[in-house]
Amino acid sequence: MANTSNLVHIPLERGYMYTFRSVAMRYYPHLKPETASRYFRRLINSDPMLLRGLMLRCYRPRQRSLTPRQIEYLIEELGEPKEFYEITIGR
Repeated sequence: MANTSNLVHIPLERGYMYTFRSVAMRYYPHLKPETASRYFRRLINSDPMLLRGLMLRCYRPRQRSLTPRQIEYLIEELGEPKEFYEITIGR
């Protein structure tokens, strides 16, 4: 079980643009920024339905920023970052 006591979980605010890296760091707060970005991109690319949903919202591979519509979709599909972390990593 991962130790989550020293991790800070920062929620995503709807209606704002974020850099890809800052979103990745919210979903993978226990990793270094480069690694979190790589894991998050891998998560998106490995799920055809998630990738398609993002592409319908004008997402493109190697995109550096995520639009408010893309953020909203990610929250709908993955949940808030803290929930995602607790379910997938922090078991």
